[in-house]
This record gives sequence, structure tokens and C-alpha cells, in this order.
Amino acid sequence: VGVSLLKPIVENKVNDVRQSVNSYNQYMDSSEAQQKSHEAAMKGLAYIGPINGQDTYFGIGVGGVGSVGNGVRLTSRGALHIQKYHTLSGEAQSLNKSHFFNGINYNDLINKYASQAEGAIQSNGNVQRILNIGRFIGWDITTNNPTSFMTVITDTAGEVITSHPGLPSIINAVVKNIN
Repeated sequence: VGVSLLKPIVENKVNDVRQSVNSYNQYMDSSEAQQKSHEAAMKGLAYIGPINGQDTYFGIGVGGVGSVGNGVRLTSRGALHIQKYHTLSGEAQSLNKSHFFNGINYNDLINKYASQAEGAIQSNGNVQRILNIGRFIGWDITTNNPTSFMTVITDTAGEVITSHPGLPSIINAVVKNIN
């Protein structure tokens, strides 16, 4: 009885998601979105499209190549947060979070690569950088696969708030819909 009651609700939600994806795809095919994508690419950014009514861009650094952005500093506060929530020696497994593989020195990765990527300002004012390290560095809980990507979140002054292996969940959701 419960399942039969839920079926129309689930079908409506699925249809809502389909409509949203179709609307997004139509917009991204428009000349306006194509122009924004081209302008972003010229600046080393990726235009993701409107999220919550705001144009959203991501800076992606690839290995040692990328646009020089603001300086990024990993303080003990940021390092402790990463160690606690995104390593196996912390609480990553019990909290079902993405985690760095044992032996991966996320301090060195942040210090070496994070300043080389332009950041995208999030709605909360923090800055998000996405890096492709070029080798597997951890486990992405959203895709349930190893990943070479690393997301670094800083405040506007460049102080690291957190970092984790994998792409932000919003991008992973789009990637899953495409595949």
C-alpha cells in the first residue's frame, strides 16, 4: 500500500528533474550561454550556467598549469579540519565523506597547486577551486570511485577552510545525469 502511494510522488519528482535537465541543456545550447562559455574559457574558467539565478564559474587548474590566482594559505585550522573530516585516520569513513588515500600529502598538494587555479565565488562568499592533480589522490564518495580531482575551499583572503578529493557534489550530479 505504501509503495503504491509513493509511486506518483516519485514519478512527479522524476519528471521535475527531467524538465530541469532539459531546461538547463536548452539554455547551455543558447548563443548567450555559448558566449559566456567562450569568455570564461579565455580567462581559464569554466562556465557552469546559472545556479540559484546566478551565473556560476569554476576555475580549474590542471597539474602545474593554470592561471595564477590569489595566494592560498593552509593554516593549522584548515589542516585540522581536513585531517578530521577527509582522511581515514579521522572521521571520513564514519561520516561517509570523501577522503584522501593514506600517504597522500594534501598539505603539499594545496601548497603546490591551489594558488595556480582561479577560484569561483560561492553564494556564501567562500572561494572554490577545482584541481586535477593528474593521479589518484583519494576516494570521491559522490561517485564512489577513486579520483584525481581535488576541491579546495578558501575564504576571500585565501585561507583554506577545507579540501577534499573529488569534484563538488553539484558537478558530480550533472556528470551522473550526462552519463
